[in-house]
Amino acid sequence: DLNVNSSFDKYCNLLTSEIQLNERVLFVQTPQVILDAFNTDIALQKGYYIFPPTGIQYLCGSIEDFNLDVQILDLNFEILKKVHNDPTFDVNNWDIIFEEKLKSFNPSIICISCLFDVGISAMLKVIDISRRSENSIVIGGGVIATYERTRLLSEGSCHFVVEGEGESKLNYLLGVLYGKKNQVSSGIHFNFNGKYEETSGALAPDVINLAGNIIDTYKLINIPEYSKYGSLNPFSRSLENEEKPFAAIQLGRGCRAACTFCAVRDFMGKGVRFRNLDDIISEIEYLVESEKVQHLELLDDDPTFYKEEFKAFCREIINRKWNITWSASNGMIATSIDKEMLGLI
Repeated sequence: DLNVNSSFDKYCNLLTSEIQLNERVLFVQTPQVILDAFNTDIALQKGYYIFPPTGIQYLCGSIEDFNLDVQILDLNFEILKKVHNDPTFDVNNWDIIFEEKLKSFNPSIICISCLFDVGISAMLKVIDISRRSENSIVIGGGVIATYERTRLLSEGSCHFVVEGEGESKLNYLLGVLYGKKNQVSSGIHFNFNGKYEETSGALAPDVINLAGNIIDTYKLINIPEYSKYGSLNPFSRSLENEEKPFAAIQLGRGCRAACTFCAVRDFMGKGVRFRNLDDIISEIEYLVESEKVQHLELLDDDPTFYKEEFKAFCREIINRKWNITWSASNGMIATSIDKEMLGLI
Protein backbone atom coordinates (compact mmCIF):
# COMPACT_ATOMS: atom_id res chain seq x y z
CA ASP A 1 0.00 0.00 0.00
CA LEU A 2 1.67 3.20 -1.19
CA ASN A 3 -0.35 5.28 1.30
CA VAL A 4 0.53 3.17 4.34
CA ASN A 5 2.86 5.92 5.63
CA SER A 6 1.10 8.94 4.14
CA SER A 7 1.19 10.87 7.44
CA PHE A 8 4.89 10.20 7.70
CA ASP A 9 5.46 11.47 4.17
CA LYS A 10 3.40 14.61 4.86
CA TYR A 11 5.30 15.31 8.08
CA CYS A 12 8.66 14.88 6.34
CA ASN A 13 7.53 17.19 3.52
CA LEU A 14 6.45 19.78 6.09
CA LEU A 15 9.82 19.66 7.84
CA THR A 16 11.83 19.91 4.62
CA SER A 17 9.73 22.90 3.56
CA GLU A 18 10.62 24.66 6.83
CA ILE A 19 14.24 23.51 7.12
CA GLN A 20 16.60 23.84 4.18
CA LEU A 21 18.53 20.59 4.31
CA ASN A 22 22.24 20.51 3.66
CA GLU A 23 24.10 17.19 3.50
CA ARG A 24 25.68 17.36 6.95
CA VAL A 25 24.62 14.80 9.56
CA LEU A 26 25.87 14.85 13.15
CA PHE A 27 25.68 11.81 15.42
CA VAL A 28 25.94 12.56 19.14
CA GLN A 29 26.83 10.09 21.88
CA THR A 30 25.72 11.42 25.27
CA PRO A 31 27.86 11.20 28.44
CA GLN A 32 28.17 7.82 30.14
CA VAL A 33 28.94 9.30 33.57
CA ILE A 34 26.76 11.02 36.18
CA LEU A 35 27.81 14.62 35.65
CA ASP A 36 26.07 15.85 38.83
CA ALA A 37 28.45 13.68 40.88
CA PHE A 38 31.53 14.15 38.69
CA ASN A 39 34.87 13.88 40.47
CA THR A 40 37.91 15.31 38.70
CA ASP A 41 40.35 13.14 40.67
CA ILE A 42 38.54 9.99 39.51
CA ALA A 43 38.58 11.28 35.94
CA LEU A 44 42.31 11.97 36.06
CA GLN A 45 42.87 8.38 37.24
CA LYS A 46 40.85 7.19 34.23
CA GLY A 47 38.17 5.86 36.54
CA TYR A 48 35.20 6.70 34.32
CA TYR A 49 33.76 4.64 31.47
CA ILE A 50 34.71 5.74 27.97
CA PHE A 51 33.16 3.22 25.58
CA PRO A 52 33.65 4.11 21.91
CA PRO A 53 30.41 4.85 19.98
CA THR A 54 30.29 1.44 18.29
CA GLY A 55 26.52 1.47 17.81
CA ILE A 56 26.72 4.86 16.13
CA GLN A 57 29.51 3.57 13.91
CA TYR A 58 27.19 0.82 12.67
CA LEU A 59 24.59 3.47 11.86
CA CYS A 60 27.15 5.59 10.02
CA GLY A 61 28.24 2.56 8.02
CA SER A 62 24.66 1.76 7.11
CA ILE A 63 24.05 5.16 5.45
CA GLU A 64 27.25 5.33 3.38
CA ASP A 65 25.30 5.12 0.11
CA PHE A 66 23.76 8.53 0.78
CA ASN A 67 27.23 10.14 0.42
CA LEU A 68 26.49 12.57 3.24
CA ASP A 69 29.01 14.57 5.25
CA VAL A 70 28.84 12.62 8.51
CA GLN A 71 30.55 13.43 11.80
CA ILE A 72 30.43 11.85 15.26
CA LEU A 73 30.55 13.92 18.44
CA ASP A 74 31.24 11.65 21.41
CA LEU A 75 30.43 14.01 24.27
CA ASN A 76 31.56 11.48 26.85
CA PHE A 77 35.01 11.33 25.25
CA GLU A 78 35.22 15.10 24.71
CA ILE A 79 34.28 15.92 28.32
CA LEU A 80 36.85 13.52 29.79
CA LYS A 81 39.50 14.72 27.36
CA LYS A 82 38.75 18.33 28.32
CA VAL A 83 39.16 17.54 32.02
CA HIS A 84 42.47 15.74 31.43
CA ASN A 85 43.81 18.69 29.44
CA ASP A 86 42.42 21.26 31.88
CA PRO A 87 41.57 19.90 35.36
CA THR A 88 39.93 23.25 36.23
CA PHE A 89 37.25 22.71 33.56
CA ASP A 90 33.75 22.73 35.06
CA VAL A 91 31.90 19.74 33.59
CA ASN A 92 28.62 21.57 34.16
CA ASN A 93 29.66 23.69 31.18
CA TRP A 94 29.89 20.66 28.89
CA ASP A 95 27.18 22.11 26.64
CA ILE A 96 29.79 24.55 25.32
CA ILE A 97 31.44 21.61 23.55
CA PHE A 98 28.18 20.75 21.82
CA GLU A 99 27.32 24.33 20.90
CA GLU A 100 30.76 24.84 19.37
CA LYS A 101 30.30 21.71 17.23
CA LEU A 102 26.89 22.93 16.02
CA LYS A 103 28.37 26.30 15.11
CA SER A 104 31.35 24.87 13.23
CA PHE A 105 29.58 21.99 11.49
CA ASN A 106 26.03 23.35 11.05
CA PRO A 107 24.29 19.99 10.53
CA SER A 108 20.79 19.64 9.08
CA ILE A 109 20.27 16.28 10.76
CA ILE A 110 21.22 15.63 14.40
CA CYS A 111 20.98 12.01 15.61
CA ILE A 112 21.22 11.72 19.39
CA SER A 113 21.92 8.36 21.04
CA CYS A 114 21.59 7.51 24.71
CA LEU A 115 22.19 3.98 26.03
CA PHE A 116 22.14 4.44 29.81
CA ASP A 117 19.90 6.13 32.37
CA VAL A 118 22.76 8.34 33.56
CA GLY A 119 22.70 10.12 30.22
CA ILE A 120 19.03 11.14 30.21
CA SER A 121 19.45 14.70 31.51
CA ALA A 122 22.33 15.34 29.10
CA MET A 123 20.30 13.89 26.23
CA LEU A 124 17.41 16.22 27.01
CA LYS A 125 19.79 19.18 27.07
CA VAL A 126 21.36 18.20 23.74
CA ILE A 127 17.89 17.90 22.23
CA ASP A 128 16.84 21.27 23.65
CA ILE A 129 19.92 23.03 22.26
CA SER A 130 19.40 21.33 18.89
CA ARG A 131 15.78 22.42 18.66
CA ARG A 132 16.60 26.02 19.59
CA SER A 133 18.75 26.32 16.49
CA GLU A 134 15.62 25.69 14.34
CA ASN A 135 17.90 24.66 11.48
CA SER A 136 18.05 20.94 12.15
CA ILE A 137 15.86 17.86 12.21
CA VAL A 138 16.38 16.07 15.52
CA ILE A 139 16.27 12.26 15.71
CA GLY A 140 16.45 10.36 19.01
CA GLY A 141 17.68 6.78 19.18
CA GLY A 142 19.14 4.12 21.43
CA VAL A 143 17.75 2.36 24.47
CA ILE A 144 16.58 5.43 26.39
CA ALA A 145 14.86 7.08 23.43
CA THR A 146 13.13 3.80 22.59
CA TYR A 147 11.46 3.60 25.99
CA GLU A 148 10.98 7.35 26.51
CA ARG A 149 9.68 8.05 23.00
CA THR A 150 6.26 9.35 24.09
CA ARG A 151 7.87 11.86 26.42
CA LEU A 152 10.44 12.92 23.84
CA LEU A 153 7.76 13.54 21.23
CA SER A 154 5.09 15.01 23.51
CA GLU A 155 7.40 17.74 24.76
CA GLY A 156 8.24 18.81 21.24
CA SER A 157 11.79 17.60 21.72
CA CYS A 158 12.61 15.18 18.91
CA HIS A 159 11.09 15.35 15.45
CA PHE A 160 11.48 11.57 15.27
CA VAL A 161 12.35 8.72 17.61
CA VAL A 162 13.83 5.56 16.12
CA GLU A 163 12.87 2.45 18.07
CA GLY A 164 15.29 -0.43 18.68
CA GLU A 165 18.02 -1.19 16.16
CA GLY A 166 18.22 1.77 13.84
CA GLU A 167 20.03 0.83 10.64
CA SER A 168 17.08 0.14 8.31
CA LYS A 169 14.83 2.71 10.00
CA LEU A 170 17.39 5.48 9.62
CA ASN A 171 17.88 4.57 5.96
CA TYR A 172 14.15 4.81 5.35
CA LEU A 173 13.89 8.12 7.20
CA LEU A 174 16.83 9.73 5.40
CA GLY A 175 15.55 8.39 2.10
CA VAL A 176 12.24 10.21 2.56
CA LEU A 177 13.87 13.42 3.81
CA TYR A 178 16.37 13.54 0.95
CA GLY A 179 13.97 12.33 -1.74
CA LYS A 180 15.58 8.94 -2.32
CA LYS A 181 13.62 5.70 -2.42
CA ASN A 182 14.43 3.13 0.21
CA GLN A 183 13.00 0.04 1.88
CA VAL A 184 9.95 0.91 4.00
CA SER A 185 10.44 0.28 7.71
CA SER A 186 8.32 0.24 10.84
CA GLY A 187 9.44 1.66 14.17
CA ILE A 188 9.89 5.38 13.35
CA HIS A 189 7.79 7.39 15.80
CA PHE A 190 6.64 10.98 15.31
CA ASN A 191 3.99 13.43 16.46
CA PHE A 192 2.04 14.95 13.57
CA ASN A 193 -0.78 17.41 14.23
CA GLY A 194 -0.94 16.31 17.86
CA LYS A 195 -1.25 12.62 17.03
CA TYR A 196 1.36 10.02 17.90
CA GLU A 197 2.12 7.85 14.90
CA GLU A 198 4.50 5.09 13.87
CA THR A 199 5.61 4.02 10.42
CA SER A 200 4.51 0.64 9.07
CA GLY A 201 6.29 -1.86 6.87
CA ALA A 202 9.06 -4.46 6.84
CA LEU A 203 9.55 -6.55 9.94
CA ALA A 204 8.54 -5.41 13.39
CA PRO A 205 10.98 -5.24 14.97
CA ASP A 206 13.48 -5.06 12.12
CA VAL A 207 16.09 -7.80 12.21
CA ILE A 208 19.37 -6.29 11.07
CA ASN A 209 21.68 -8.33 8.89
CA LEU A 210 25.12 -7.75 10.38
CA ALA A 211 27.02 -7.99 7.10
CA GLY A 212 30.31 -6.23 6.46
CA ASN A 213 32.55 -4.36 8.87
CA ILE A 214 32.78 -0.83 10.29
CA ILE A 215 36.44 -0.18 9.40
CA ASP A 216 35.63 2.93 7.34
CA THR A 217 33.82 4.53 10.28
CA TYR A 218 36.97 4.66 12.40
CA LYS A 219 38.00 7.75 10.45
CA LEU A 220 35.18 9.51 12.33
CA ILE A 221 36.70 8.94 15.79
CA ASN A 222 40.20 8.86 17.28
CA ILE A 223 40.23 5.38 18.77
CA PRO A 224 43.88 5.38 20.00
CA GLU A 225 43.08 8.34 22.29
CA TYR A 226 40.23 6.67 24.17
CA SER A 227 42.52 4.78 26.52
CA LYS A 228 44.14 8.07 27.58
CA TYR A 229 41.06 9.45 29.27
CA GLY A 230 39.02 6.59 30.72
CA SER A 231 38.46 2.86 30.86
CA LEU A 232 36.18 0.10 29.61
CA ASN A 233 36.08 -1.78 32.93
CA PRO A 234 38.31 -2.36 35.97
CA PHE A 235 40.52 -4.73 33.93
CA SER A 236 41.46 -2.02 31.43
CA ARG A 237 42.48 0.18 34.37
CA SER A 238 44.94 -2.38 35.69
CA LEU A 239 48.65 -1.58 35.57
CA GLU A 240 49.20 -4.16 32.84
CA ASN A 241 46.68 -2.51 30.51
CA GLU A 242 47.10 1.11 31.57
CA GLU A 243 48.95 2.25 28.47
CA LYS A 244 47.27 -0.10 26.03
CA PRO A 245 45.07 1.52 23.37
CA PHE A 246 41.73 -0.28 23.42
CA ALA A 247 38.64 -0.67 21.27
CA ALA A 248 35.29 -2.42 21.38
CA ILE A 249 34.26 -5.24 19.08
CA GLN A 250 30.92 -6.91 18.50
CA LEU A 251 30.71 -10.55 17.41
CA GLY A 252 26.92 -10.48 17.16
CA ARG A 253 23.70 -9.14 18.62
CA GLY A 254 21.04 -10.59 20.85
CA CYS A 255 20.83 -13.04 23.72
CA ARG A 256 19.37 -16.52 24.20
CA ALA A 257 17.85 -15.57 27.55
CA ALA A 258 14.67 -13.68 28.36
CA CYS A 259 15.58 -12.17 31.73
CA THR A 260 12.84 -9.92 33.05
CA PHE A 261 15.32 -7.35 34.34
CA CYS A 262 17.05 -6.90 30.98
CA ALA A 263 16.04 -4.92 27.88
CA VAL A 264 18.27 -6.76 25.38
CA ARG A 265 15.66 -9.18 24.05
CA ASP A 266 12.99 -6.49 23.85
CA PHE A 267 15.38 -4.09 22.10
CA MET A 268 17.17 -6.59 19.81
CA GLY A 269 14.45 -9.17 19.26
CA LYS A 270 14.60 -12.90 19.94
CA GLY A 271 17.64 -14.99 19.18
CA VAL A 272 21.32 -14.32 18.57
CA ARG A 273 22.89 -13.19 15.29
CA PHE A 274 26.60 -13.88 14.83
CA ARG A 275 28.61 -11.83 12.34
CA ASN A 276 30.65 -13.36 9.54
CA LEU A 277 34.00 -14.39 11.01
CA ASP A 278 35.98 -12.88 8.12
CA ASP A 279 34.33 -9.51 8.78
CA ILE A 280 35.16 -9.71 12.48
CA ILE A 281 38.80 -10.64 11.87
CA SER A 282 39.21 -7.94 9.21
CA GLU A 283 38.00 -5.39 11.72
CA ILE A 284 40.36 -6.62 14.43
CA GLU A 285 43.24 -6.72 11.94
CA TYR A 286 42.62 -3.07 11.10
CA LEU A 287 42.42 -2.08 14.77
CA VAL A 288 45.55 -3.98 15.75
CA GLU A 289 47.74 -3.17 12.76
CA SER A 290 46.54 0.30 11.75
CA GLU A 291 45.28 1.80 15.02
CA LYS A 292 47.76 -0.11 17.24
CA VAL A 293 44.99 -1.36 19.51
CA GLN A 294 46.19 -3.85 22.14
CA HIS A 295 43.02 -4.61 24.11
CA LEU A 296 39.50 -5.47 22.91
CA GLU A 297 36.24 -5.45 24.84
CA LEU A 298 33.51 -7.75 23.51
CA LEU A 299 30.21 -5.87 23.61
CA ASP A 300 28.11 -8.99 23.10
CA ASP A 301 25.32 -9.98 25.44
CA ASP A 302 25.81 -13.66 24.56
CA PRO A 303 29.12 -14.17 22.69
CA THR A 304 29.32 -17.95 23.22
CA PHE A 305 25.85 -18.87 21.96
CA TYR A 306 27.37 -20.10 18.70
CA LYS A 307 30.03 -22.32 20.23
CA GLU A 308 31.89 -23.36 17.09
CA GLU A 309 31.95 -19.82 15.71
CA PHE A 310 33.30 -18.49 18.99
CA LYS A 311 35.98 -21.18 19.06
CA ALA A 312 36.95 -20.22 15.49
CA PHE A 313 37.21 -16.60 16.64
CA CYS A 314 39.63 -17.64 19.39
CA ARG A 315 41.68 -19.79 17.01
CA GLU A 316 42.08 -16.91 14.56
CA ILE A 317 43.55 -14.69 17.26
CA ILE A 318 45.87 -17.49 18.38
CA ASN A 319 47.01 -18.32 14.85
CA ARG A 320 47.74 -14.71 13.98
CA LYS A 321 49.89 -14.30 17.12
CA TRP A 322 48.51 -10.84 17.81
CA ASN A 323 49.93 -9.32 20.98
CA ILE A 324 46.54 -8.41 22.38
CA THR A 325 44.28 -9.06 25.34
CA TRP A 326 40.50 -9.16 25.35
CA SER A 327 37.74 -9.23 27.90
CA ALA A 328 34.02 -9.98 27.85
CA SER A 329 32.63 -8.41 31.00
CA ASN A 330 29.05 -8.23 29.79
CA GLY A 331 27.40 -11.51 28.87
CA MET A 332 29.65 -14.54 29.10
CA ILE A 333 27.31 -17.38 30.15
CA ALA A 334 29.37 -19.93 32.10
CA THR A 335 27.18 -22.93 31.29
CA SER A 336 27.83 -22.43 27.57
CA ILE A 337 31.60 -22.86 27.96
CA ASP A 338 32.97 -26.36 27.43
CA LYS A 339 36.50 -27.58 28.13
CA GLU A 340 37.78 -27.00 24.59
CA MET A 341 36.43 -23.45 24.52
CA LEU A 342 37.94 -22.69 27.92
CA GLY A 343 41.33 -23.86 26.67
CA LEU A 344 41.07 -21.59 23.62
CA ILE A 345 40.05 -18.65 25.79
